[in-house]
Amino acid sequence: MLSSSYEDMEVIICDNASADGSLQKLEEWVRSSPDHTRRVRVLNSGANKGYAGGNNVAWEWARTSTNSGFVLVLNNDVTIGESFVANAVAYAQRTGSDVLGFPAYAEGAPEGPDECFLRTAFGRGPIPVTDPAECGRELRPGESVSGVAVLIACSCPVQRFPEEYFLYLEDADFCQLVHRAGGQIWVQRDNPVLHQRSSTVGPGSPRQIYYTRRNKLHFVRRYQSFFDYATCLVRMTGTTLTGMTSSLLRMRFRHARAYVQALVDHLRGVWGRTWMD
Repeated sequence: MLSSSYEDMEVIICDNASADGSLQKLEEWVRSSPDHTRRVRVLNSGANKGYAGGNNVAWEWARTSTNSGFVLVLNNDVTIGESFVANAVAYAQRTGSDVLGFPAYAEGAPEGPDECFLRTAFGRGPIPVTDPAECGRELRPGESVSGVAVLIACSCPVQRFPEEYFLYLEDADFCQLVHRAGGQIWVQRDNPVLHQRSSTVGPGSPRQIYYTRRNKLHFVRRYQSFFDYATCLVRMTGTTLTGMTSSLLRMRFRHARAYVQALVDHLRGVWGRTWMD
């Protein structure tokens, strides 16, 4: 961010209650340079609030303490180019976007995007769209940008991410709220980011299994038809049994529990941070 060609910005880093000394290291790094002190703000969420809660802390500070026209939300495992911010702001101003997303390429796999945006499929919930040809347009209801990198206008009709998910699909829910409020959501085709997928949570970890599966069912029940939800529930019940059995055969007991607990907690209406590694 500090090497960006777009200089009229402030970098806000929100520490989400790290327990490894990250906050202290960040504060020392900021104090180490006058340029860092001038351009970087470090906030402490005070507790692990998940993706939405941590970003909301920084977003609220930016909204109330600066006169910025846009807020750029970036995951901590995302890399951007020097001209990324300038290109994004110019595109958002040209299109009148309230929310702007970007194709995400997996690091080490430049042959095609890992995810351009999300589209809700019947019986499956939000799934990644990977065809760049579908970018460069306004998204329709049922489509949403990925939260790994998203530019949000300060005039956006929705000013917070929904925090009840804790991890995964807050971005999809946020976009559906923007759609319903009449906001415009676009994807910029020629301004990609590099994303090291699930570097914080861990790909295939019990925590990832739990939150992705539980929250997908929550999302579909909230936004889709009853028939769509019922189909998704039946499908997810079948993959729960398959995943649990496969995990048990491989002696991965926490993984097996994650499959079952996700389904049970959805049926019980459990939201928020409930899975503890």
